[in-house]
Amino acid sequence: MKQKILSLIIIAIFGFAAKAQTIVDSGDGWSLNSEGLLTVTKNIESVSYTGQPWSSNKSSVKSVVITEGVTSIGKREFYGHSNLKSVTFSNTVEKIGEDSFYGCSSIENITLPSSLTSIGYQSFYNCSGLTSIDIPNSVTSIGTHAFHGCSRLASVTLPSGIKTIGSNLLSGCKNLTSIVIPEGVTTIGSGAFNGCINLESVTLPSSVNTLESAVFSGCCKLESVIIPDGVKSIGASMFSGCSGLKSITIPSTITSIGEKAFLGCSSLTGTIEIPYGVTSIGNDTFSGCSSLSEIILPNSITTIGNNVFRDCASITNFVIPNSVKEIGTYVFDGCSGLKSITISESIKSIGSYAFINCSGLTSVTIPVSVESIGDGAFSGCSSLSEIKL
Repeated sequence: MKQKILSLIIIAIFGFAAKAQTIVDSGDGWSLNSEGLLTVTKNIESVSYTGQPWSSNKSSVKSVVITEGVTSIGKREFYGHSNLKSVTFSNTVEKIGEDSFYGCSSIENITLPSSLTSIGYQSFYNCSGLTSIDIPNSVTSIGTHAFHGCSRLASVTLPSGIKTIGSNLLSGCKNLTSIVIPEGVTTIGSGAFNGCINLESVTLPSSVNTLESAVFSGCCKLESVIIPDGVKSIGASMFSGCSGLKSITIPSTITSIGEKAFLGCSSLTGTIEIPYGVTSIGNDTFSGCSSLSEIILPNSITTIGNNVFRDCASITNFVIPNSVKEIGTYVFDGCSGLKSITISESIKSIGSYAFINCSGLTSVTIPVSVESIGDGAFSGCSSLSEIKL
């Protein structure tokens, strides 16, 4: 009996010893154990890309615990920790610094503390394993590129307290399917959702008044967008490459449309009416919108850029308003369905190859106001039988 008890005691002792976790490295405010658990007990100041205090054992770090009392995650504190899988924050953390978890490709889920108020520039950049993140409403500031390249991120909840969606915030998040922008956001930065190739729906609140360039560029599954009243500008390349976009609501408050804004939106159908007040349409704005049947320009337009309606093959009739003074180069290149074009008396110049390959065009009247016609303006118009001067 005594021998059995002794055996149990020995097993218990050795079993405990087998599970014991030993400290393999430590320093001021941190320790790393044999299981790859890094415990941080104080604020770590900004460090270089390879200058973490535990950098010699960086590849061994598998999990991190931030203890009570720590208020900030330092700049580049966990930069490039590619084997890090989990992070536990205390409810005293208020700030996550820039580049803090840059390239931590093994993190799949992360829970941010309710004490958090700011997330820094590129803080979770290229965390390619991250699948979901819920940002608490206590956060009022999120730096640009914060979740850029999180290619597996399928779900993200944005906090109600932010006013700005930073540039490239979720750029390259290929698994993201929907996003709701909270009411109160006024500005969406350039490239915020660029390359979110599976994004199908987006809700823009009435508070948004600024959309910068390329916000939804390359979102090829996005089907419909309503731009809220109050927005004054559609930035360059805003919907460039949105090949699945079928409808777009443009409010009357719009006064400018940037170049390539709808480049390659091949599924865009029906009629688009440009609001009065827009004075120019930039280069390639509607180039490649092959399913669009009609575009109505207001009398405020004075300039039509190059390649603006290139390959808009479904447009059959077009009226150039009296406010326009010149037609750029290749403006209607490849508009093979165009049968009728009304050129206003205000036009002074027609650019080179302006109507090249408009194979359906049968007759054109050139007004007396036209002073110059560029080379090859009507080249390839195989059905053109009459040009009236």
